[in-house]
Amino acid sequence: MSQISSINFKKSKDFQVFHNSTIRPNYAIGNELSYTLTGKQALNLKNQIIENAKEAYTKHTGQRFKATSYEWSAVVNIKPDSTMQDLEKLANHFQNKYGFQCYQIAIHRDEGHIDENGNKVINHHAHMEFVTLDKNTGKSLFRADLQRPKALRQMQNEVAEILQMQRGIDKRISKRERIEPRKYAQMKENEKENIKALKDELAEKESEIKENYISKKDLKQKIEQERKAWIAEQGHTKEEYAELRALNDKNYKTIQELENAIQELKSKLAEKEKENKEQKEALNNEKSKTSTLTSQINDFNQKQGDIIPKKEFDDLKANYDANLIENENLKAKVDLLENFITPIVASNLENCQNNIENNKFNAENNTKGQARCDCVNEVIKNNETMKELMEKFSFCERYFSFEPFKELYEKTKEWIAEKCRKWDLTRDRGMSR
Repeated sequence: MSQISSINFKKSKDFQVFHNSTIRPNYAIGNELSYTLTGKQALNLKNQIIENAKEAYTKHTGQRFKATSYEWSAVVNIKPDSTMQDLEKLANHFQNKYGFQCYQIAIHRDEGHIDENGNKVINHHAHMEFVTLDKNTGKSLFRADLQRPKALRQMQNEVAEILQMQRGIDKRISKRERIEPRKYAQMKENEKENIKALKDELAEKESEIKENYISKKDLKQKIEQERKAWIAEQGHTKEEYAELRALNDKNYKTIQELENAIQELKSKLAEKEKENKEQKEALNNEKSKTSTLTSQINDFNQKQGDIIPKKEFDDLKANYDANLIENENLKAKVDLLENFITPIVASNLENCQNNIENNKFNAENNTKGQARCDCVNEVIKNNETMKELMEKFSFCERYFSFEPFKELYEKTKEWIAEKCRKWDLTRDRGMSR
């Protein structure tokens, strides 16, 4: 406890005198205990003081004793070196100034608590038992006026001065409440347990951190262990081993961080292996399809060889190639006919027709013999020319049997024949004239 003075009054009980002396509580930690009277002695003295006060009251007032609140117990903070004489001096002060009769004093240096380090922490205090009846009149002295805050603050000042201790901070400022020794011991015990629990938790955390913390040496050993496991598994590439070695350059602080990194690398490699497997399966499927198709082609070629002998097939192919060449030649002739011969024929036919019409007109209207004979001769000449053209045109007949010249050929042939008939008729008429 701090060396700050304090005195606190509370109603006393008969058991208090035994607690002060011979009967110790379970929170006592074993140390100095001193008292002026034992519990039984103090109880007898108290009863004697009360009996004397009652007689004095009746003798002084002539009335029956009526007071009820006059047994008070005070707890006083003391210094580690405070003595019984210091407390007796305090008891005399309360006797002289306030009329309080002290019948037992006890110094307790055996109460307190054991701190987290196992050391005793003593709660230095004393107990003073009072009967607050006037020795001469028997009247109650610890009345309401002395229990008011102002009077109690004055008592605190006096205690600090007598025991030569520091005056405690005014309750109006500190807002602190007094804690009884029993409650104080329990509070400290709970506090100690809480501190112990916190220390245990802290130690557990430190142990956990120490166990999980990984040094550079441990990091290398862990990675080397993983590398050997990979060698046993087989199938890993140089690039994968390089990624594993690269983990040595990372600043992992715990084993868990390293294990997470290794697991992440394994997952990455597993995913890559899965992709390679799928690609390999797809390639094998394509190879299988290609093999099947090749087999089908070979089977087909074999069947074709069985149906058509090779020599006959080669002859057919040669004929086919010759027909292609002939078709190309025919196309060239058709182009010649369409672009050269046909325009010439059409032009000659048109000129012949115009000459025939002109000669026919001249023959019909010429009354002179010589002119008529010339006309007839011209008609004959044109007729011969037309026949010659007809023969030349017939040379193209084989080509007009192909589409799209067939229809043109038929119409042209019909038109030429009609013109020839007309020329013959004109010639005959001219000659008859």
